[in-house]
Amino acid sequence: MFENDNVRIHHILDAAREAVAFSQGRSRADLPGIVVQLEKILAD
Repeated sequence: MFENDNVRIHHILDAAREAVAFSQGRSRADLPGIVVQLEKILAD
């Protein structure tokens, strides 16, 4: 495995951990509101 691959894997794992932390305590019913929040964040 190349050194760059290790960096990519670390970034993927970090993003996955953040996604898990963000979703904890939420349900599918919360999804529409979350999508709106994310769209606002990405628009800035």
